[in-house]
Amino acid sequence: MNSASNRRKFLLDLMSQLDGQKVNCSSCLGTCCTFQANSMQITPLEGVEILTYLKESNRLDDSLKEKLKRCVADYRLNVEISTSRGRAFRKTYTCPFFTPGPKGCSLPKDVNPYGCLGFNPKVMGVKNGGNCSLQEDVAQLREEKFKTYEMKINQRLREAYDLSWYKTSIPQALLSLWGKRGI
Repeated sequence: MNSASNRRKFLLDLMSQLDGQKVNCSSCLGTCCTFQANSMQITPLEGVEILTYLKESNRLDDSLKEKLKRCVADYRLNVEISTSRGRAFRKTYTCPFFTPGPKGCSLPKDVNPYGCLGFNPKVMGVKNGGNCSLQEDVAQLREEKFKTYEMKINQRLREAYDLSWYKTSIPQALLSLWGKRGI
């Protein structure tokens, strides 16, 4: 019931529906994945799912680890800046899994972060972002259905792996989970 694909079903169905209307990312440069617009943060559960996929597909290696570290350093993701309201300012960064062009992400959709899957064009022919957004109603339905389950799993992961974060950037999440028992 709560497999990764089930938890992404709402978002994947939305993407499929939009694709049927030719509202998709197929001709976009992928601005939403670059430092120009990307500030994606993920939960421990999403991080474990990505690392598990990477491990199973033999992509966990020193080269990837260095790429993640470079991303953190280049965009100063490890330096926290607070807003006037005392909340952490979300920094932008180019996703380490971004491949320029319409293909975009080098991760399969069944492990993509929820926020990535839910961020879609609003019109046909988007080429350089700008007319894309999170489909709030679908994202909210997905969250309501799985909120309790995900909160419990994320809390267990935070405790088991001694994590101090609830959500953080993709490279920071993966580096903090890398090599943990069972991953």
